[in-house]
Amino acid sequence: MGWPKPWGKSWQILSQSNSTNSPQRLTASKEFIQYRDSEWDKSSYHNLKGMDSLLLEWFLIKYNKIIKPSSWQYDGIIGEIKVDFKEIKPEVVSFGIPSLSKLSQYRSSYRAHLLDAFVFYTTERSTDRKNEDRSQLKAGDIVKFNYMGLVSVPDLLNDSVASSYNGGYKYLNLRPIIQEANAI
Repeated sequence: MGWPKPWGKSWQILSQSNSTNSPQRLTASKEFIQYRDSEWDKSSYHNLKGMDSLLLEWFLIKYNKIIKPSSWQYDGIIGEIKVDFKEIKPEVVSFGIPSLSKLSQYRSSYRAHLLDAFVFYTTERSTDRKNEDRSQLKAGDIVKFNYMGLVSVPDLLNDSVASSYNGGYKYLNLRPIIQEANAI
């Protein structure tokens, strides 16, 4: 597809979806915690803490805001766009691609029409737990989602540059995407 900047049709669909469908604040329910834990038990994930990123996807699918994926290469369909949701740290304005194999995976998923774009967001978590480990969500925790922007797979592949960080392969500077999202 290779949408022109500012992300063409995909941007318009996601912006509309973001304003009318996507939640800004969610409470982690017991049902979500059970879902997250069952996904962890499948052993296809590598980081238990990162499993909390499933909250947004789980909510959007559960309440029919996006179409459930039929493949592991994407997280859902918005309009006709197969998207992969990526939570980034609020202080980070880039998306790291850890290896050539991961970059190749994105490329082959795109060529097979199994991934069109990435949706970037940050979260703010609030909890009543004072002295407990607050790194993983528990039922009742509230999460605020901040939409950062959308990048098509071709733009990710073409605009990412070599990473100078140890353990990184390439990265994409998200500042222009964030600025564009804030301008809408």
